[in-house]
Amino acid sequence: QWKEESLEGLQKVCHRINLDGTDSKHIFETISERGNLADEINKIVNEKEIDLVVMGNSGRSEIDAILMGSSALDTIDRVKKCPVMTVPKDVDFEPLKEIAFVTDYQRPFAAELLRPLFFMANRYKSKIRIMHINEEEVLDKYQTKNRSTLTKFLLPFEHTFHWMPLFKSKATAINLFLEEHEVDLLVMVNNEHSFFERMTREPIIKRVVFNNTIPFLVLPHNTSN
Repeated sequence: QWKEESLEGLQKVCHRINLDGTDSKHIFETISERGNLADEINKIVNEKEIDLVVMGNSGRSEIDAILMGSSALDTIDRVKKCPVMTVPKDVDFEPLKEIAFVTDYQRPFAAELLRPLFFMANRYKSKIRIMHINEEEVLDKYQTKNRSTLTKFLLPFEHTFHWMPLFKSKATAINLFLEEHEVDLLVMVNNEHSFFERMTREPIIKRVVFNNTIPFLVLPHNTSN
């Protein structure tokens, strides 16, 4: 019975996408599997050579939203070969005028890592706002070098750098930044022992990631594993 209900739900999603979509070049395939969500996604990513995983929060109740948020967070943590984007419930598509890229400059940047960010910025002629939370008064030599590398990558794009004060929670600082600049897409890199990993331990993180009104794109630091 679960298989029939799953396939029926997938067909409804495809039907709605086809009604709402305008690009006839898109091809949709439905896959229904039983098991751990992150495990099944990883399997499909490998088999189909997926470039981007998109997850929608379709929970009809608060508990559904919490469960979906937990599943999405687990997927973000465990899918290492491609970016993962979460899309809030009932969000209407808007051109990405403002993109916020949050970083602590603790890891080096590579063109392949940032390719999804730059693709979207180029597609929508977006402004990229680089946000750094002020956990230290000045950047160390390693952070400065990484920031310099990022600056070179950003030359073709309209961009600005921002320092935000450290509030009680980093998630609060990010929320304030998103509201102040009317950001359309939040982007972060998921590094091991990173700013993102530390932030996910904060209870408020689910409000930032899953209950926000904008999509959230997480880039895997190591795409070669």
